[in-house]
Amino acid sequence: MNGPGDDIVRRRMNISSYDAPRLSTFRKAMTKFMAITDNRGYNHMAGNHGVPDWYCWHGQSSRRFPFLRTHAFLPWHRAYLKVFEDHLLDHDSNISLPWWDATSPLSHREGIPKAYKEPTADGTQNPLYKFHIPSQDADTKRNPRRPRQLPANSSVKALYDISDFGEFSTALQEVHDSVHVWCGGSMSTQAYSAYDPVFWAHHCNIDRIWAIWQTKHGNNLPEGLPEMDLEPFPYRVKNVLKIYDLGYEYAAGGSEVKF
Repeated sequence: MNGPGDDIVRRRMNISSYDAPRLSTFRKAMTKFMAITDNRGYNHMAGNHGVPDWYCWHGQSSRRFPFLRTHAFLPWHRAYLKVFEDHLLDHDSNISLPWWDATSPLSHREGIPKAYKEPTADGTQNPLYKFHIPSQDADTKRNPRRPRQLPANSSVKALYDISDFGEFSTALQEVHDSVHVWCGGSMSTQAYSAYDPVFWAHHCNIDRIWAIWQTKHGNNLPEGLPEMDLEPFPYRVKNVLKIYDLGYEYAAGGSEVKF
């Protein structure tokens, strides 16, 4: 897996800016990833979030970290995305995870990105449309609301004026939660949301927003949080604070396009 010290910095791009060849390449890698049935595969990675492993930290506290764990939402998911992307790269080292800005004008017109809502693509099943969950013998499902009910871009812009990390994290998680609820179906439950392929594009955008916030406010973390282990991943919070050290960056939003 890629990690600190690697020379390659991958650029995560807006899914709406993918041209046909890039999107086809990404879909092929996802198809291969989803076919792996052991702990290197998509099913296992999705299971880290909810069923069956329940590692995800959504504002939860614990006896060991009664306060700090409530602020681990962003670093935990950054580690999650990093490990997931590393496993995906085993199937094509020239790709990266895309992000979906649910607050953009295009999203407010079309809702779920076109790349993720077409049942078929390239003459075969579109791996971004759904995933079959073996333990449930069922496919992921969505029941999105009207596009204009997605959170407003102004709600994200307001986040950049918050200087306290804890306050920022809580406010960003509220925006994050609203998109999960808007998607409906599998995405609306912690148990199964990570099995839906659009989960990863949504969370890349949440991570991107945090990365932008960091350029203005730094890390500004509560004392003790940097040393927290991000189970089950091989990182502590302090290891995921610089995205360049993790080997990726985010492309500027740019113009969104229909394809």
